[in-house]
Amino acid sequence: MSIPELGQADLLIKMKYAPVNPSDLFFYQGKYGILKEGFPVVGFEGSGVVIKSRDPKFIGRKVSVSANMSNGTHATHILSSIREVIFWP
Repeated sequence: MSIPELGQADLLIKMKYAPVNPSDLFFYQGKYGILKEGFPVVGFEGSGVVIKSRDPKFIGRKVSVSANMSNGTHATHILSSIREVIFWP
């Protein structure tokens, strides 16, 4: 896996859990009413651990994350923004 160069507010998250909801099934079947760019990865939310950040205080933190239109949470890793996650103690 090649790790992208991160922007100032980017986080690389190793996904641990991602539920399979009806929205995921409908999206996979092309019935959800939205399209993602490129090769779409299913999954709209999940949780994991930050493994790379430009700010070391975030590394190792547990987070809940929502996917955006260019990624999905049913993956081993996801690139997200600090603004798009919830940090857990």
